[in-house]
Amino acid sequence: MLQVGSRNLITDVDGIPIGNAEDARVRSGVSVVLCGTPSMAAGDVRGGAPDTRDTDLLDPSCRVDRIDAICLSGGSTFGLPVSHSRADVMRDPADSARSNPRGTTTIAVVATNATSDKASAKRLAAMAQDGPAHAIRPVHTPQGGDTVFAIATGRRDLGADPFALAEPGSLAADCLARAAGATHSAVAGTSWLDARSPPGTRNS
Repeated sequence: MLQVGSRNLITDVDGIPIGNAEDARVRSGVSVVLCGTPSMAAGDVRGGAPDTRDTDLLDPSCRVDRIDAICLSGGSTFGLPVSHSRADVMRDPADSARSNPRGTTTIAVVATNATSDKASAKRLAAMAQDGPAHAIRPVHTPQGGDTVFAIATGRRDLGADPFALAEPGSLAADCLARAAGATHSAVAGTSWLDARSPPGTRNS
């Protein structure tokens, strides 16, 4: 049976610590979602202009089946060097402006302590995308990089029920809808209708 997380945070999920840093001067930052042990993960990209690196490895057809962390960096293309040590760092801001016009971008990570294969993790990420779609207009635009990652730590076996993923996926969408709405409210200084909804981050 699914249980409400005690803090309504992604860190309620066993073995998911988070670190982050920001620079208010440039209105950007970086967050790292760590896995206490190597975990199954997948991603769902809906934006037409994603600035990502190594996300193809998360596809169920590719060989990587466990990850140690997901790094979410601000600055689109300029944020990629934070998570990679290659020398191919973009140096001219005009290059980024020309290649990636400004768009609405939402990136998120949802996590569960359930067992999962990569295909199921990808379905969880896809279901979670319904959250931003309910809360943000426009979303999934040609200029944006909207992406949701799903992590499954595998600490709880849901059994062989093929429908076991439906409830965590629905709850993940609810969480992201409230998170996206709350973020918009904080930026715009307006209220969010679902702010008083029951906590949505749950262990499953």
